[in-house]
Amino acid sequence: MQPPLPSAPQGFAAGASAVLRGARFLKSHPSLVPYLLLPWMLTLLAAAGLGVLAYEHFGAIRDLIWKAPESAWLKPLYAVFAALLGVLGIAACGLGGFLFGQILAAPVYTRMAMRVRRLYDAAAPRPASGWRADLLNPVIGQTLKTAIFLGVHALLLPLHLIPVAGAIAQFALSSLFTIFWISLNYFDFPLDTDPAPLGIRQRIAYVLANRRMTLAFGAVVFVILLIPLVNLFLLPVGVIGATLVHADLRRCADPEEGEVPTPAPRSDPPTSR
Repeated sequence: MQPPLPSAPQGFAAGASAVLRGARFLKSHPSLVPYLLLPWMLTLLAAAGLGVLAYEHFGAIRDLIWKAPESAWLKPLYAVFAALLGVLGIAACGLGGFLFGQILAAPVYTRMAMRVRRLYDAAAPRPASGWRADLLNPVIGQTLKTAIFLGVHALLLPLHLIPVAGAIAQFALSSLFTIFWISLNYFDFPLDTDPAPLGIRQRIAYVLANRRMTLAFGAVVFVILLIPLVNLFLLPVGVIGATLVHADLRRCADPEEGEVPTPAPRSDPPTSR
């Protein structure tokens, strides 16, 4: 028999507290620390690599957009343009490093999610294994999610052509989609801990079916990602928190039903195994 669906506040609370649960679980299970180091290194290396490329080609890109003017009165404006282009380049390298680092670290996050679920619930079913499940599928899935993220944001850019209202609409829609994408991105790894692999449509359906929890989770992560340095720590901790919530969902779900209820968070084991 399927358990009753919880109230909306319970669902939001489960998602909003997931990151904190992840941090507490990490503290009580220090064996998970090695899983944190490699994603950080990959993200920083990806950002640094893009930064070096951008630095080496900055002059060519700048001149392609606007060559240095000969008029003396245009030179201050050109200097401002070059400075803004540099800031935009730094932001692009940071975003590119984050996205590319996520692709490279996808197998690590998947393996960490499997380890977390096993520590949290020893009775959990064993996931699929092998080089496809452990390496190929996570990289392909993360690449597809990255393409979706960039594609949707590219489609929203023309809204800036509409004065004022377009910029407001673009910001609102972009923020809402980013929150949804964060939820999809983080819960994608716990979904790999299930025995049967899911396609991208099924993963999106999972996020939407549990939208109280996933969107609350995405909103909290969205805010934390805006904090420098803290956002680097959040990446793996968020995966741990999402895995704990997903384990609760699967534990409460009726296997004969397709929809998964959102339970209130339960207390985690106090000590590591």
